[in-house]
Amino acid sequence: MKTEIIRIILDISLIIIAIYVFVIKNYLIEKGKNLATKEDIKEITDKIESVKYEYLKKQNIDKLELELNQKLYNALNALNDSFMQIGKLSQTKQNTEKSWAVFSEKTADLEILLRNHNSTYFEKYKYYGVLIENKLNALTTAVNSINQTQSLKIGNEILNIIEEFKLEIYKTIKNN
Repeated sequence: MKTEIIRIILDISLIIIAIYVFVIKNYLIEKGKNLATKEDIKEITDKIESVKYEYLKKQNIDKLELELNQKLYNALNALNDSFMQIGKLSQTKQNTEKSWAVFSEKTADLEILLRNHNSTYFEKYKYYGVLIENKLNALTTAVNSINQTQSLKIGNEILNIIEEFKLEIYKTIKNN
């Protein structure tokens, strides 16, 4: 009888151990799946956040580029308008001097804008910036030497360069 009781206790113990091992095994398997799922979700979330960040960064850069292009375009328009004022034939000497002063101011504004934003972004405009700067220097020399024919010729060249420059900026703005 004692052996039977021991045998029953052992059988019950084995059954309890088997159930316990089975339950623990299933619990640990499920726990491992949950942990793997959490890691996968974290990885996916990190990727999503990274893409969001890059998108917002590009969006801000595009916004700044658009604003700079608009400022540059407006500066070119102002320079163009002030130069056209100088070219009007029916001006008095006093008006001509005022027009040259405005033109000089607008030229300075454009030079400051180009200089302040002389980054890789403006590399594509460097050609026009250098061209305008050289022509403005030539125009200053011609005006100072009171060479009206040369001044008008250079002035027309500047207007053509400004129009090309504005067209290039317009294309960039339109493509954004």
